[in-house]
Amino acid sequence: MSKKVLNAAVIALLVLNVFTLGMLWVKSGMKHRPAPPPTEQGGLEHMLGFSDEQTRKFEALRERHGQESHELRKEIGALRESWIERIKAHDSDPRSADSLSAEIAQRVAQIEQITFAHFQDISDLCTDEQRVKFEHTLDHMARMLLSGGGPPPPPPGGPGPQHPHQPPHR
Repeated sequence: MSKKVLNAAVIALLVLNVFTLGMLWVKSGMKHRPAPPPTEQGGLEHMLGFSDEQTRKFEALRERHGQESHELRKEIGALRESWIERIKAHDSDPRSADSLSAEIAQRVAQIEQITFAHFQDISDLCTDEQRVKFEHTLDHMARMLLSGGGPPPPPPGGPGPQHPHQPPHR
């Protein structure tokens, strides 16, 4: 594996880890995740220009990823509830908190591994031209997540409006 690919994978995992941890803490009190807002572009499959066959495969990948990660998020929520109950019961045993923290961390790591494999599967689904757009989108997602900014811009040459704070792609 080339050093560039390895570095990109490490950065992507780091970004996803930070994002997942933040989302888990923010959404831990929510019973249901809200539906993502519809995009003008029609989603990643449209942005990348997937064929009908690629779109079917992508939808299957997305469904599988959602199911796998949803189950783990439910487990994390239950563990956090147990953690909070121990605090309310004045359980001051640090081994108890360490044990719950380790269980939560294990499940977060599983989500990260599932998400990494999911993005690898999407990349494998892409043609060479689509992969360039996909990698560009991942780069912008990483920047957005690290900066707390808005949605990523469309990939170079991709559909969708340009954002006013960005120069047009050339």
